[in-house]
Amino acid sequence: MKRLMLSGAVIMAVLLVPMLASATHITDLVGLADCEGWAADLTVHWRSTVWAGDLDYVVVLTNADGEELEVFEGAMELVRDDGQDQVYSFGGVWEGMYQSDGFTATGTFHLVAPHGEDVEESTMGFEVDLGCTVDESNQSWSSLKASYR
Repeated sequence: MKRLMLSGAVIMAVLLVPMLASATHITDLVGLADCEGWAADLTVHWRSTVWAGDLDYVVVLTNADGEELEVFEGAMELVRDDGQDQVYSFGGVWEGMYQSDGFTATGTFHLVAPHGEDVEESTMGFEVDLGCTVDESNQSWSSLKASYR
């Protein structure tokens, strides 16, 4: 009986692994942020029969107290080129000036792609501490110019 159950589990695993590997899903998300803005590279693996999907994302800049300072939201259709693995790039520039420590950019990307009468969904996120600092040393204009010569 145990051998039969184990064999059934192995067969299910063998059948499910290729289905998951071929499903349309986000495979990687690299998020970057600094004092000036944010950028993200999203990698999507497309099922061979799927050529487009709907993406929505939100990127939020918060301060050390967790207060939302800026929010970027987007929704669009992603279209696949010839290959099954595609990279899509996104980014934005902060409206404010954030020149001190304690700021965090958090992004969440959500993809929905059709598959017959069903849909395949995947979500991935990133979090980056900006770590922006201002040089507080007192430099004269002459010494500053000299450092760039």
